[in-house]
Amino acid sequence: MPTPYAGVALVTNKEREASDKLPAGAVPNAPLRTVGRRRPGATLDPQHDTKENARAWRRAFPTPFVPKGVYRFTSHEEADAWLWTMIARKRSR
Repeated sequence: MPTPYAGVALVTNKEREASDKLPAGAVPNAPLRTVGRRRPGATLDPQHDTKENARAWRRAFPTPFVPKGVYRFTSHEEADAWLWTMIARKRSR
């Protein structure tokens, strides 16, 4: 007569205790380390985020006009100097 445990591997108490041991301070089933954290995204408020407010911010903090196009410079220093002169010049209205 076959036993009800036929085909099942029996584990001794010593084997079970050895497999249950964790390193000191370890939490079972915990991630090993946290790489980053999720932050809730900024929500849009339809009462305060309006086109008028966006236009007001653009008027208060205008971005400098840098001419678009392809420019060739002989060095990074020359390109940086040109960019700073474009940013620092007075705006024509």
